[in-house]
Amino acid sequence: MPLGLQMALLLLAGVLGAERGPTSAATGSNEMVRIRREVRAARKGWRAMLKDLRNTDPDRARFYELGDLGEKQVDAGKLDEAEASAKELLTVAQQFQCDWNYGNAIHRAHIVLGRVALARGDRATAKARLLEAGRTPSSPQLVSAGPDMRLARALVLEGERDAVLQYFQLCAKFWELGRCDLKDWRDAVAAGRVPEFRRTMRTCSGRRWRAAAEPAMR
Repeated sequence: MPLGLQMALLLLAGVLGAERGPTSAATGSNEMVRIRREVRAARKGWRAMLKDLRNTDPDRARFYELGDLGEKQVDAGKLDEAEASAKELLTVAQQFQCDWNYGNAIHRAHIVLGRVALARGDRATAKARLLEAGRTPSSPQLVSAGPDMRLARALVLEGERDAVLQYFQLCAKFWELGRCDLKDWRDAVAAGRVPEFRRTMRTCSGRRWRAAAEPAMR
């Protein structure tokens, strides 16, 4: 089984455990320690696999690495470099349409390009890229851990609520585990508030294991 898929399954196990809720403080703490240990081991294995791939299959290694690279570049304000990495990822991804990472690549590349556009003041392109990110063919990671909400949050802060609500609708097609979060976020945005985009760790009945505040939109 590919290590990326192993990591997705670990994430899925953590999400399901969180939604069930801990039976006791000690049990919950022990479970989280176990999950963190397994995730660290998976990440270590992932790095080792990438090191080998750079020698045996450099194109696939590049395909796996470009998503992280683009995100780091846009976080650092290196907009031209981030744009180049994201566009390269969209091109390289076409060679790996049957790879488990294909949906991640499409999603992450469009999010990075949208963030670059917004940083340059181009809201129209940023909104278009957000919707393209929502049209991803999905992946094990997106199904379990959910989509990237950084561009969505930035656009909400800019008052672009309609595009963000459309993005939620697109994400609902592949993120069944996040249906409760998406509903809360839709309600918040429709009411003129900025959701706090994070896992709320609760069941759909409304019982919360960790509160998620929704500050008023400024």
